[in-house]
Amino acid sequence: MSYRRTIATLALVVPASGVAGVAQPPLCRHTNFINAQFVPTADIAKKIYKAVGEGLDPNLLKEYPIIEATDAGDHWSMWQMNNKPPPKAGPNEVIVTAGGRQLHMDINKCSGAISNAADNR
Repeated sequence: MSYRRTIATLALVVPASGVAGVAQPPLCRHTNFINAQFVPTADIAKKIYKAVGEGLDPNLLKEYPIIEATDAGDHWSMWQMNNKPPPKAGPNEVIVTAGGRQLHMDINKCSGAISNAADNR
């Protein structure tokens, strides 16, 4: 008695631009032997952000302790926030809030270079 196995292959074709909503990792080419992203994850970007922020102001993360990172393709867009809900106005009240003391910056995934750094006051 002989048995025959059939193996089905499913090919998934993904366009060069990638799946909608999923950022494709940038192709990093350096002049040395490291042809990879220096900052491949949001966790690494957050560590860089924290080190730079604490270098600028050791108390920077006290009021806004949550560091956020958005994948912007070839870089991470970084900022900080707190988890406090916005204040609610009472009857016949208007609440006005102004800047806070948050640091914003972009961190390049390939080189780790920081750009567009700004302090919100």
